[in-house]
Amino acid sequence: MSIPESESELILEIKYCLQNNIPYKMLGNGSNLLISDDGVDGFVINNKKACVDLFVHNDLLYCGSSVMMQQLINYCINNEFYAMEYLYSVPATVGGAVVQNAGRGKQYNKQISDYIVKVKVFDGEKIREIPKRKCRFGFRDSVFKENRDLVVLGVCFALPMQSEEIGVNAKKERMKLVRKYQDSGCANFGTVFSTANHHIMKLLRGVKIGNAGYSKKTPNWICNYGDAKAKDIVKLIKVSKLLHKFLFRSVKAEVETW
Repeated sequence: MSIPESESELILEIKYCLQNNIPYKMLGNGSNLLISDDGVDGFVINNKKACVDLFVHNDLLYCGSSVMMQQLINYCINNEFYAMEYLYSVPATVGGAVVQNAGRGKQYNKQISDYIVKVKVFDGEKIREIPKRKCRFGFRDSVFKENRDLVVLGVCFALPMQSEEIGVNAKKERMKLVRKYQDSGCANFGTVFSTANHHIMKLLRGVKIGNAGYSKKTPNWICNYGDAKAKDIVKLIKVSKLLHKFLFRSVKAEVETW
């Protein structure tokens, strides 16, 4: 695995892989990722240091894909922009959040793409900007998730103004909700399924295989209770999929598996 230190270094590494037919994967903070016990085939490029620009120009906020969501939100609050504070609990890079179109539950209809104007990408040959209308943002979906040849380098937001006080209070409220409803007692990768039946997921609370198990506190979460194996988590996911199939309910994984 490599950790490029600049955008130009990141692009050089991608070009090298492409020119030499080396399969590669882009990694952000890995917050919604399950990696096989056997490791990963190919080369991994960790984009956590390469694209760190964060500034305002012509009323647009530009944020590099390596910036953590918490850093972006704090910057917005300090500069009196609406900060998408509901995403403060998501331990992701901005690039990862854009690829996944991170947001709240479907009933809230809030996602990071709401205020995106355009996304800066490297397409394997050149750097270009893709306007929002061509990004095909959907619920936990985007063109960048479908086409991994488009590497997100940064994103431009058009954010409304908001007082610092409102932003600070909204962030506090978000973390208050997190402490109340989210299971912080063990490691996890957050939501397992983007689409799932709520009643089935409640039935699975506490179901364990090895040291992995569905959280007793937060439905649709799988927790690592100590040295859990990826293969056991995969089995837990399959159990849920089989239950959904048996009961004629739709289910779609949100976690990405390598």
